[in-house]
Amino acid sequence: MSLKPRGLLICVAVALCCFFPPSAGSQNPASQGTDEAKRRLEENTSLYFPDRAFTLSRPSVDKQTRDGIAWLALYLRSIGEPPLRDPSDDDSYKQESYRLVWMGFPGGKFFVLRLSIASNGAAKIFVKETSYKPTPYTEADLLLKQEGTPSSEAVNGFRELVARAKFWDLPSLLIPEPRMPDGSYWYFEGAKPDQCHVVYRRNPESHPDSLTDMGKYLATTLAHLPDSVLNIPRSNRSEPIKP
Repeated sequence: MSLKPRGLLICVAVALCCFFPPSAGSQNPASQGTDEAKRRLEENTSLYFPDRAFTLSRPSVDKQTRDGIAWLALYLRSIGEPPLRDPSDDDSYKQESYRLVWMGFPGGKFFVLRLSIASNGAAKIFVKETSYKPTPYTEADLLLKQEGTPSSEAVNGFRELVARAKFWDLPSLLIPEPRMPDGSYWYFEGAKPDQCHVVYRRNPESHPDSLTDMGKYLATTLAHLPDSVLNIPRSNRSEPIKP
């Protein structure tokens, strides 16, 4: 599971230096600074993607997958996206959160769609877009940043899709992973007060299903993005889109 095979490891290495610069005043700045940067990188990754978020058919996540997740955690942090299970949040207020990170190649277009649902039923949808680049991001790199307040009816429609997809029971990874030179990468996160989950899929648009319907609903019904901006096919075109 790699973001871009030729660029991912470079991105992680650059991030170590740019996001976590070496500590000053150490006896061996080169080694101790690098060790400290790696430690902080691991802490950042665990904050965004704790081990319990992954449902695996094998004992552990491989190195390529860990590198991809580490880069993704840094990317989200750099553009101002919080962890879905942010310790600073009031858990009694936030009931559910979902986030789709959609990465498309060869165009290099990234979208982050986040739905936050409060315990009183109020919800907000956040949308961000960047292009791909092999260096760390900042909020200045955002091509699109918007938020909205979807209706309770629209949020309930999304919850129906979550239930239909059995999202919380989906395996985090498909083994073997489909191999293709281009296409999309999906990271779909979900979080509740007592649970978190991550689902990764490689170019799922080629076989639309209930998971891609979740993404389509986030993009069109909740975020109001036109297909010309982010086109996700529906699994059943004969069924009308719910409001």
